[in-house]
Amino acid sequence: LQFSKAIEANWNYRETCTESVGLEKESSQVLEDPSSLLMDRRLLDAVKTAIDPDQTGDIREEATATIKEIAFTVHQITTTTTLSWTYDLCYVNVITKENNTYCIEVSISGWRVVGYEKDKIDTTITSDYYETLYSLLDNYSPLYRESFGQAVIAKLNQIKATDSD
Repeated sequence: LQFSKAIEANWNYRETCTESVGLEKESSQVLEDPSSLLMDRRLLDAVKTAIDPDQTGDIREEATATIKEIAFTVHQITTTTTLSWTYDLCYVNVITKENNTYCIEVSISGWRVVGYEKDKIDTTITSDYYETLYSLLDNYSPLYRESFGQAVIAKLNQIKATDSD
């Protein structure tokens, strides 16, 4: 009985949150099974955004920020221009310093290679998800690893030089 009340309370809470952040019940894609105690990611992000508007949880923002951070370690990195983006899925094109091209999926599951051409998904590829683009590139590009290591050493030497003065 207590479990049943917890389920009902959770379900009512989801409906209240959905309405309070201005989402239609149909568009929030709340799980239809009230026995589940999980809210979907979009609803959680909408609630977070209502509480803290600076925190949107949009996967595209993570991809864009990561691109800026690692641009110097690869030959080229861009967001896709032809593959569609959604709230929780986007694609990045990377050309490594070895001149290997990768189309990379970015989702809540992580980062993974989905193609070996710009803006092309190859459905026959089965690749692992990586928590970050850094770890994915570390596995796929030895020159990325070298560039990143050299950048860290240069920064440490710069700090050391300023401390010596």
